[in-house]
Amino acid sequence: MHFMNKREEAQVQKADGAIKGPYKARFVGSTIFIDDLMADVEEEDCILRQLPNGNIERSFVTNATFYDRGIGGMGPHFQIKFSKTKPLEQAVQNININNAQGIQVGSNNIQNITNTFYALIKKIESADASPEDKKEAKFLLREFLAHPLVVAITGGVMSGL
Repeated sequence: MHFMNKREEAQVQKADGAIKGPYKARFVGSTIFIDDLMADVEEEDCILRQLPNGNIERSFVTNATFYDRGIGGMGPHFQIKFSKTKPLEQAVQNININNAQGIQVGSNNIQNITNTFYALIKKIESADASPEDKKEAKFLLREFLAHPLVVAITGGVMSGL
């Protein structure tokens, strides 16, 4: 029983921007099927496929489930539910303050910037590069963060990095 559309090439854009694939996929209604057992796909990823007119269609993964048993003539596969609009991040803030001064609460603040640079340093450390290249990249990042203008903008909170 062959009820699926034709297989098309699709790529997976990870939350960090990395592109995986291409994978062979079938786009059927509200579900994308990928029968590559090694596909790297999970919630918060984006499935990319090129349309006949050359545009790139983006499908934002809301649920990715791997089935190790096939159905309808398919072998093991991923079934992906998606949205055509990027899901909004839901901010959850739990704030408990006791006897404190100089408190900063908000979104898109210095804490987010600090976290971003810590994540960048981790990416540099785990990169497939020589120790010398990693050392140079971290040195250049440190020099950037030490620049007087950057210090003025960030309030010096980056000095700990």
